[in-house]
Amino acid sequence: MKTIVIIINGINLPYHVIDHAIGKAKKNSSEIFALFLKRKREPSKGYGYPSDLATTETCTSDDAAVMEDEKIISQNMKIVQNMVEIEKIPYQSTLKTNTLIDEVIEITAMADLIVAACKQMQAVLFMNVSMPSKLIFQPSKSFSE
Repeated sequence: MKTIVIIINGINLPYHVIDHAIGKAKKNSSEIFALFLKRKREPSKGYGYPSDLATTETCTSDDAAVMEDEKIISQNMKIVQNMVEIEKIPYQSTLKTNTLIDEVIEITAMADLIVAACKQMQAVLFMNVSMPSKLIFQPSKSFSE
């Protein structure tokens, strides 16, 4: 069975990436492996909406903020699991903290396809693992293939 790896970095959940991986997995009878990456401390995002003020007021320390980030990532892991399993696709996941790129490469070596959000380029990254030196960028709006 082919394996599609979804790399999810931080507390943001890229639904368009997950949806695309699910579509590919259904089309190709593949399994999905989700690799969740986090730092020991996520960078501050500030607060973009007034409704977030209550949350920022309750976090009185860096430790509380880290615990809140860990809670969000745990919830995200459950959301992804539900999204994949509802489609009856075999699923596994793992969470790694402060992971070096070499470890990411080792963990994803079994992948036939790696899908990740690329925020800076506003694209979805597809890397064919059999050709690791070739990266193909595809805009996130075209998921029809």
